[in-house]
Formats: sequence, C-alpha cells, structure tokens
Amino acid sequence: MQIGEFLVKNKEFSTASWQCYDRYLNGFIAVNLDKIQTQEDLKRSFFADGINNENSDVTLRALMGHCICMFHVIVSEDMRLQNSNSIQQIAEILRVLRLIMSILLEVDHFCWLIYNATIYMYTIGRFMMQYGQSKIVILLRFSFFL
Repeated sequence: MQIGEFLVKNKEFSTASWQCYDRYLNGFIAVNLDKIQTQEDLKRSFFADGINNENSDVTLRALMGHCICMFHVIVSEDMRLQNSNSIQQIAEILRVLRLIMSILLEVDHFCWLIYNATIYMYTIGRFMMQYGQSKIVILLRFSFFL
C-alpha cells in the first residue's frame, strides 16, 4: 500500500491502481466493483473473516486507493465530463466509496479511514458539481442516510 500511496502522491494513478491496489484486491475477486451493490456484497467479497480482522485496514486502503485512482484516470481522459460514460463511472466510484464509508462507521478505530473517504467523496463531488452534475452528487449523498 505504501508504494501505491507514493505513486498517487506523484500522480501516477494508472500505475498505482494497476500495480498496487488492483493486484492486492485481485487476491479476493477480480476488481469489478459494479457487481457490489450492498454492504453485504462488499463484506462478503472482501471481509469474509469480518471487518475487524488484521488485514481489514489494508483492504480498505486498497479499495479507496483503487477508487481515487480510477477517478483520476477517468478525469485525465475526459477532463470536462462530456462523455456520459465518464459521468456514470464516476457516479459508480462515489457509490462504492459510500458503501465503504458505511462499513467504516461500524468500527471506531477506522476513524482515519473515514476522514480519508470523506475527503475523496468531497473531492469527487466538488469536481462533478463544477461540471453540472450536482444532481448525481446530491442523490448519492442523500442515499447514504437512507
């Protein structure tokens, strides 16, 4: 994870995702977050031994790292969100981050991961609103509380 985080700091998002986060996550399942629709799907796929096991923090960091890297890769290809596919992919990233946060809220000692996920969601949401996608951001945000 440290190498992935170093690559993210140096704006090597594709390499960080491919060589670090995806490689780690592929130990669980092939990284296709589209198939994860609920908290239970996420727990079943990545936390079969429970959210409190010794590798949970690494898995959560990998999931969030994958999400933020994919966001930056999409933005690098479509900087002004002119492609509806890009918008849907970013909305999917926000949805997965929301699921991750809902799991994080169950465990007190993951407060620093909640902080990081909040920053990621804010960054992505602010970017989408800048390009006229406020409706998607608001719907995803308020569905978090349902």
